[in-house]
Amino acid sequence: MNLSIIIPTKDRGIVFEQTLRCAIEAIGYSDAEIVVVNDSKTTQPAIPNIEKVKLVNNPKAGVASARNFGVKNAAGKILLFLDDDIIVSKASIDHILQLHEQYLNACFNLNWVYPLELEAQLQNTSFGRFMLTHELNHFRGWYSDVSWKDNALFSSKAVASFHLSISRVNFEKTGGYNESFPHAGFEDHDFPERLKKA
Repeated sequence: MNLSIIIPTKDRGIVFEQTLRCAIEAIGYSDAEIVVVNDSKTTQPAIPNIEKVKLVNNPKAGVASARNFGVKNAAGKILLFLDDDIIVSKASIDHILQLHEQYLNACFNLNWVYPLELEAQLQNTSFGRFMLTHELNHFRGWYSDVSWKDNALFSSKAVASFHLSISRVNFEKTGGYNESFPHAGFEDHDFPERLKKA
């Protein structure tokens, strides 16, 4: 298996269903699988009955442990962690696989952009207008580091797991995500430091 897409999810309903539908379309006939990790203790996400999609229930709780559990249940040489509200395309999957062929010791975050229909909805609320004014409708706006380069590869001090691809070998060298943080997000600050040391 070349690629495993790992999607932790918890009670996201239609948002997750759209993410999963697009991920299934993106992998098409490629040597890939999707591992959905259910982090809810009360509901089960709707999963189509197709061979390339596997549902596992996280025995612990939290996105860090869900990602680690997803890896344990994945077969791919390349791991792609996706949040349950991120849409991917076949072009982005192909791009990720090409990058990993070229750069064996790298992990990658691709830029994301809100779809135009969502941006139109954001105009209708004060918080939405705040996000658009401060350019928080794409990854570059959240990145807040002068190292950013549009449409180019660049070295980064940090990673974000919303859309992170990494080889299984390099992921395992880190020992996985730290599951001891009390809130989601801290693991993304810790992970790149351990990755650099590894």
